[in-house]
Amino acid sequence: MNSCHQVLSKLLNSERLSWGGNTAPVVLPIKPIGGKRVTEMAQQWVTIQQVMEELGVARSTIDKWRRDGNFPKFRKYPNGSLRVEQAAVESWRDSLELV
Repeated sequence: MNSCHQVLSKLLNSERLSWGGNTAPVVLPIKPIGGKRVTEMAQQWVTIQQVMEELGVARSTIDKWRRDGNFPKFRKYPNGSLRVEQAAVESWRDSLELV
């Protein structure tokens, strides 16, 4: 079995991978696979576009919140795309004052 198959086997059989004795949460893509949405993810990382759609705000609003330090931190991938943990956005949204 090649290493790709070994990793896939671990992903299918466990929610955690072992890295040198330490465990790390499995991060899977959030795009639908085979027409079905993957819901068994340890962490879901979403794009700015997805956050904009979920919150109903413009990109400039998210950029302002980020500059002001009022929004969860994004991760920048090697291809330049930015992603934020969905749970962090939900937690941030839930912490906002109701008026």
